[in-house]
Amino acid sequence: MPRGVALTELLTGEEKVAPDLIGVETVSTLRRLEHQGDLDPDRAKEALDDLLDAPVQTVKTAGLLERTGVGASPQPLRVRRGVRGPR
Repeated sequence: MPRGVALTELLTGEEKVAPDLIGVETVSTLRRLEHQGDLDPDRAKEALDDLLDAPVQTVKTAGLLERTGVGASPQPLRVRRGVRGPR
């Protein structure tokens, strides 16, 4: 079974929630894949349209920034996926 079909079946009837950054993160990924030649521009547009049509509730992430502890500890801030704070 293709992954997209399996994922759709898994999520059917479930509430979908994502951080408000999902749009810009998705566009960034689609543009990179297009630029590398790994994704056809028409398919990238379809993927973006699918995201825009998806019944996903977004959650604001700005409020989470206050809970990072930046400035409150001498420990470096480390965030997953290659983004890091000061060392």
